[in-house]
Amino acid sequence: MNHQKILELAIQLPERLGPEFIVVPGGRYLAIIHPELGTAALVVSDNREQAKAAAADLTAKSADAGVTAPAMHFGISSGRIEPPWLIRDGSGMAIDIAVAMAKGAQSRPPLGVEAAAKISAAVGGNGEKPDTDNKAVLSPHMVRLAEACVEKALDGRSVWVAGVPIDIKDVASPSFLLPAVLIDAALTWTIPVVARNGNGGFLVRMTPDPKAVLGYRVTGLDASAPLLLFLPFVNIIRRSFANDECILDGTVQRFSDFLSDNGLENGILEDVDVRVAAS
Repeated sequence: MNHQKILELAIQLPERLGPEFIVVPGGRYLAIIHPELGTAALVVSDNREQAKAAAADLTAKSADAGVTAPAMHFGISSGRIEPPWLIRDGSGMAIDIAVAMAKGAQSRPPLGVEAAAKISAAVGGNGEKPDTDNKAVLSPHMVRLAEACVEKALDGRSVWVAGVPIDIKDVASPSFLLPAVLIDAALTWTIPVVARNGNGGFLVRMTPDPKAVLGYRVTGLDASAPLLLFLPFVNIIRRSFANDECILDGTVQRFSDFLSDNGLENGILEDVDVRVAAS
């Protein structure tokens, strides 16, 4: 239950807090990072010791990234509150977090954008060094949000590709299925964005990569708001369900057509059968 709540908050909080906040799932907690206001760890619990332990872990990860940033600790409760650490679960959560972090920042120097990015990478990357070959990569924060969206949309279903079971992370992987899902989402979302005079749009950056399953790797995502990016993302997965399965053949085919229509190489997509099936 706590894990699911953390994933949901990872999607919701960035929209509520605003664009300068970075929210990264850290396993047992959410890391909240702001260039001016510092860092905080949020646990889905009203247990103060758990909240303090999460803050200690975030502080240690920051130190590993070369940044001295003592983290604040937050817990949430649907009943009692104990400011500043125990806050309301619900619509007022973002306000409580922002206010508490702003007060705490009065006695600390600002992090800065570069330090905030280092901490985000340290938390979101799980300490693993990605195999990037010095190429541009999608931020760990965006990858985590994509994984959370996939998990929420699948709702416990197993994931399969060409008859082989794969991890949810592979669906959201920048070098696996993410390019196809995002392009399909972009094509689907174009009409409502145009209707809103361009509000709510997002930009997908890809680069050719012979090591990627579909021949292209996602290197960047820019969105006016994370929520408006991942709504069409989740919709692509959900609309493909049939008899408790999610067949993504159409998504892969639309990705292939997109490459062809734009004069890009898509031969590598031939004979690719993609399926996300229920167990």
